[in-house]
Amino acid sequence: MVTKIWKKTGVSSYSFFVNNEEVGKMQKELNSSTSKATFSFENRELTIKRTRFWKSSLEVFDASGQIIAKTYSAKWYKNALVLEYNNTKFNLVARNNPLAEWAIVEDGKDILSYGICTVEGKVSIKIDSKTNNKDYFFDFLLWYLFYPIALENCGDSLAFLLLVS
Repeated sequence: MVTKIWKKTGVSSYSFFVNNEEVGKMQKELNSSTSKATFSFENRELTIKRTRFWKSSLEVFDASGQIIAKTYSAKWYKNALVLEYNNTKFNLVARNNPLAEWAIVEDGKDILSYGICTVEGKVSIKIDSKTNNKDYFFDFLLWYLFYPIALENCGDSLAFLLLVS
């Protein structure tokens, strides 16, 4: 079993650990109209921000300013986005299952999801991964989307133990 932990390291910064080894950091820019954040992992620095008129889409840029991933609405009335990354299209889905969850789906199957669950009556966070992918880009993307939900439901301590099944 793989253990993943997000630890809050500052007002708006978080470190990501896999099996007790730090693999990256996320720094959220405060008071940003585009909800901008920077990810540092695997010798890469990526910037993510919300785009379009309603800020309903995302774009991820590498250090040279090239777009490496983007999302856009598949249909205006659906709670799913299309995620383009590494020349592959995925679905990025928000759902209530029965509690809040974000998931990346390929060919109708979840690849990775971040969700709220309860363990012994306490609100907790669960990561469910169906692959042993060593590219942690999806973890950083889902944490970017999910951490406001985590803040609202789990408080500000944000020392989450996330177990991958």
